[in-house]
Amino acid sequence: MTIAELGALGEFVGAFLLFASLIYVGIQIRQSNKTDRMNAMISFENQYRDTVAFFAGSPEVAEIVAKGMVDWAGLGEAEKHLVGPRLYALCRHAEIAFDQHKRGLLDWEEVDRTMKVIGVYHLEPGVQQWFTSGGKLLLSGEFHA
Repeated sequence: MTIAELGALGEFVGAFLLFASLIYVGIQIRQSNKTDRMNAMISFENQYRDTVAFFAGSPEVAEIVAKGMVDWAGLGEAEKHLVGPRLYALCRHAEIAFDQHKRGLLDWEEVDRTMKVIGVYHLEPGVQQWFTSGGKLLLSGEFHA
């Protein structure tokens, strides 16, 4: 075998190995994307669970939240400071789901479930009062639309 033939063989083997390494990197990127999606889903669920746990954390808090959902204006200032951030957390939770869906991290089914839950809360008159009195200003324009 001549030097030219060895060189040609080396180029062929090198091209084959390059192609194989690109396939390997592609597989690794795919696995990384799956892991990122799973981590986003877990984080998303944990945030929602924490917010719901606050609402149901004690009978006193649950009573204040229930009262605020019916009549936001009827809450005292301290009660508004207790309930308002959690209403924001619920809305922000949905906004994060929307953003993560746009980035390809959450499937639409997960976002849709979240929107349905937020929709149930948003039907309450007190939540609508909170939302129109400044709650919507806390969310991005694109999500609000």
